[in-house]
Amino acid sequence: MREDIQKRARTSNNLRYVIISISILISLVIPGCPKKIPETVGIKCVTTILPLAMIIREIVGDRGTVTSLLQPGSSPHTYEPKPSDVITVESSDCFFYVSQNLDGWATSFTNENMVGVLEMVPEELRRSFEEQPHQDEGGHDDDHHGLDPHFWTDPLTVKAVIPKLAEKLAEIDPSGKDVYMENSRRFSEELDNLNNEVAGMLEPFRGESVILMHPSFGYFLNRYGLSLAGSVELVPGSEPSPAYLAGLLQIINERNIKAIFNEPQLPRSAADMLSEETGLPIFTLDPNGGVEGRDNYRDLTLYNTNVFVTAFSGSH
Repeated sequence: MREDIQKRARTSNNLRYVIISISILISLVIPGCPKKIPETVGIKCVTTILPLAMIIREIVGDRGTVTSLLQPGSSPHTYEPKPSDVITVESSDCFFYVSQNLDGWATSFTNENMVGVLEMVPEELRRSFEEQPHQDEGGHDDDHHGLDPHFWTDPLTVKAVIPKLAEKLAEIDPSGKDVYMENSRRFSEELDNLNNEVAGMLEPFRGESVILMHPSFGYFLNRYGLSLAGSVELVPGSEPSPAYLAGLLQIINERNIKAIFNEPQLPRSAADMLSEETGLPIFTLDPNGGVEGRDNYRDLTLYNTNVFVTAFSGSH
């Protein structure tokens, strides 16, 4: 009799554990189910790209986790989401992407706290692709109309977004508000210092013109007095036409271009061809980072700054 009672008790406990486990899974996976962020776990954030993860990680601090769907070497322009991404996004507390014309594929996911970060950039700081030169025959892709989404390349534009990001995180996780506000204050001060450091490094080269792999550093160039003469690709991952490349060669011959800048996330065959034709060296900028030495916002920004300095100074 006692063994029978104990067996039934074990069965009841096992059933209880199964029910609890299923309830937890349902609350995590089904978007409509309200969920409270446990104090011991903290907030779980997912971003599309690594620079967003770097920025939001500074605000979240030890309060939770921040992960990126894209890994080093991937471009948001050419990324194809995986089935596992759906589970990652839907099981997170919040999901941050940039904009329709950078990582618009993210809008196909489901998350009750989905945030388009480019909308947080103050209107006076936004830049458009139309402000940047191009040499196509009028058939450039719609992805390169409208606002330039690469806001994170300028520390002061990032600083302008920080308060809104902190407010959004506090709205999702009210008990973490003090943490987010303090971290955002500290990070804003660090961004001021970073801007001063970068400005000092680039001051001797104000007015220099550059040929980029694609128009991904418009905010950075505008902030520090540099000029975009042209881009190897207007549409990332799409081979430029011979006529387009001929236009770039003409620009290089007419202006004092010192280097061609490629990116590790995009094929460099067209950049190599221009380099062979002109004798200009190729330098690698990295708009996304994530590798050693470029795995936080400060280090990524300083890496790209040093690439420009090396190219302009002819010290390669």
